[in-house]
Amino acid sequence: FGGAAKRLAVELVHSAPMLVLATDCHNLAYRPPDLDRGYEALQDLTDAGFAGRCTGELPATLSAL
Repeated sequence: FGGAAKRLAVELVHSAPMLVLATDCHNLAYRPPDLDRGYEALQDLTDAGFAGRCTGELPATLSAL
């Protein structure tokens, strides 16, 4: 997507009070869900606890609503 999109994403990570990291999967065969790279990037920008909440705790809470 380019540098502008990356800068905006980093700005959102640092300014958003709550974040959910998602995947753009289309189906299990062609483009399966894979959060590993996103998790690692988020962990590099913040910390493991925040990255874990964005990929586990917060999505689970939202899906239970």
